[in-house]
Amino acid sequence: MVLVQTVAPEYRQIPFKLLKDRCGGELQIFVGQSYFNENIQTGVSLDDTLVPLHNHFLFWRRLEWQSGILREALAAPSVILEFNPRIISNWVILLIRRLLKRRTALWGHSWSRRGDKYWTEHIRHAMRLLAYETVVYTDKQRNELAQRYPKLRVVSAPNALYSSKDIVAAELAEGNLDFIYVGRMDVDKRPALLLNAFKEAVRGGLSANLVFVGEGSETQSLKHQAASYDLSNRVTFAGTINDQNQLRYFYERAIASVSPGYVGLSLIQSLSFGVPMLIAADEAHSPEIEAAKRGENCAFFTEGDEHSLAEGLLGMEDNKKLWLRRRTEIAKECRDNYSAEFMADSLAEVFTRLRGV
Repeated sequence: MVLVQTVAPEYRQIPFKLLKDRCGGELQIFVGQSYFNENIQTGVSLDDTLVPLHNHFLFWRRLEWQSGILREALAAPSVILEFNPRIISNWVILLIRRLLKRRTALWGHSWSRRGDKYWTEHIRHAMRLLAYETVVYTDKQRNELAQRYPKLRVVSAPNALYSSKDIVAAELAEGNLDFIYVGRMDVDKRPALLLNAFKEAVRGGLSANLVFVGEGSETQSLKHQAASYDLSNRVTFAGTINDQNQLRYFYERAIASVSPGYVGLSLIQSLSFGVPMLIAADEAHSPEIEAAKRGENCAFFTEGDEHSLAEGLLGMEDNKKLWLRRRTEIAKECRDNYSAEFMADSLAEVFTRLRGV
């Protein structure tokens, strides 16, 4: 059983460990070191299950060729490839395996980040037609894809981070609580928007502090900006933290997490701790946005609008008691729908179907 990925970030550690357990010694995961976005790096460790590849990026990292995989990928009875038309080597593997009448699955987003009407959909669908099965991240994506292409084999493997036993509401910490941002500190995530909105909210009477958990190209400028706003005593930069127990410390002290730009797995992570999220509306979110339920586990603000985000922070603090009471229910719903066990089970079943067993 062969799984090929451009990278395997640290957040894949638990799902891939469970997948390894389900597949026994038959699974090999082939990965490179860095993604198209250089800030995304492989962080998974699975002993001899993880096999390194060489990622060769072309045309300013717009296309990719992975070397060191062709022989294994062509010989294996069942192969799951990353669903990304920009990976040229995956096209070659798909074509040859199709000629050899060997089943291959694609795993990734159902649509381009620019939507199902974007011109690349024709290319993406050509890739799907070469595969035996397409695996997407959410049930909503599966239903959308199946409705548009009724003859396509489509299944979902809900994107997850933690084992079900670890998806438990964070206990409430005593004292003043915070708003937290957890993720890459890059421009497309808009952390500067959050800092500016926080400054406005503080002027409006906000008592909570702000904690950034993560690193990136914007980290240093944000630190200087916080100091220039005279907010150094109200804003904490905790750096990159991947350990779940260490993260729990920050979520215990959070009224809510905040996604000032597009949201992805950070939403599932927040809900895993029972912590609601304040989300930018109408951004080009990742499919995990389907887990967001207004008034139940999240609130929204107008995307790109500092004033709206500031009002959102103040509003969530005003309703702090309500949100804190919802923690157990939020975590339970996340556990029921987004556990690593579901993800691993779904992928293991795909491998079995590809083998024809």
